[in-house]
Amino acid sequence: MSYVSLDKNSDIILLEQQIDGGMTSPIGELLFSFLDLDLREYADLYHLISYENDFNYNDFKDLCLTYPKTYTEMSKHRRGLPTESSDDDTLRSFAAYFLTENKDTFSDLYEHPFFSFSTSMEAAWYLDYAEIHDQIDFFHFQELFKNLVDFCFLNDDPKLSRLDKESRLFLFSACTPRFRFLFNTKNAFLPYPYSLYSKIEGLAAESLSKLNIGNYKALDILPLLSDSIIDEVSDRSRLLSVGSCNTVFDFLVFEFEAILFKGLDIKRCANCGKLFIPSGKYDTDCCDRIPEGEKYSCKKIMAQKRRKQKVNSDPITKEYEKAYKRMYARISSGTLEKSDFLKWSEDAKQKRDTASQRYSKSKDEKILIDFKKYLENK
Repeated sequence: MSYVSLDKNSDIILLEQQIDGGMTSPIGELLFSFLDLDLREYADLYHLISYENDFNYNDFKDLCLTYPKTYTEMSKHRRGLPTESSDDDTLRSFAAYFLTENKDTFSDLYEHPFFSFSTSMEAAWYLDYAEIHDQIDFFHFQELFKNLVDFCFLNDDPKLSRLDKESRLFLFSACTPRFRFLFNTKNAFLPYPYSLYSKIEGLAAESLSKLNIGNYKALDILPLLSDSIIDEVSDRSRLLSVGSCNTVFDFLVFEFEAILFKGLDIKRCANCGKLFIPSGKYDTDCCDRIPEGEKYSCKKIMAQKRRKQKVNSDPITKEYEKAYKRMYARISSGTLEKSDFLKWSEDAKQKRDTASQRYSKSKDEKILIDFKKYLENK
């Protein structure tokens, strides 16, 4: 089990219960990155060993051949590997290792915090595949939440447009049989980093060791608490209201609900196509990410594309751009002062806007000819 919370900046905080540590992430980023994972191969393997299909010893051997690194690692740590006489449950339990501990593939999934902070990895270690079968259906979770995001935030169907996001969530859950929000938060206050909690737990154990268990009270720990610990506890900015999460599904639900009930919006970037949460006062349809292989953000790339489209579709703007480049080049050559260029640019913009409005209404070629003559374009 791990804990999940939102801090005052709306960043997601994940805390592992058993270790002194955790991580933070901007709200939405963990959810969106999970939805971006390519889980098609994982889905095929999950379907192969699911209880909806027959799974025999030959299927298990095929997995060993398909994922040789995983089989080698499993042989080192597992005793009594399956044989032809092994029953179906045993075969599936060993096959679960190829889902949750695969050394040949699925590294993106394993590195995702929702996976590493959940109890999903216990499947391969404890061989209780029947119990965690539904908890590791990650492809289904992914498809479910893609549909959920679209239904509640992106889809502009006229009927949905009449509903707010919370009402859309109710409708989605009511009409999706397999969808249930089973996330039951057990709220508690925990500090971040987690070390303060561990420190106090240690002192409580020390106090308890000196007393009869039946007589122990929380007040008994006070003599052991230093002023510095009290100062840390009094710093409410460090105390988080957290909920407990066991599965990937729990984390997905927590983050989706956090976005929904904080009144945030989700959009799909017009440039890269990825989901994002708009920030700032201005409406935008592009995210601030810098796509792989690019120098600029999606927002800037799209602005450049739209400017180019406008120039190419509007002959008035095209003539202005041509003159602008010519005049700007004269600054570099020393034949035009910068102050004179700025004055020319301001006047030319006004004439461009006026000419562009007139031309868009009538498409009169005389307007274009007169504007070219003003700019001294050939």
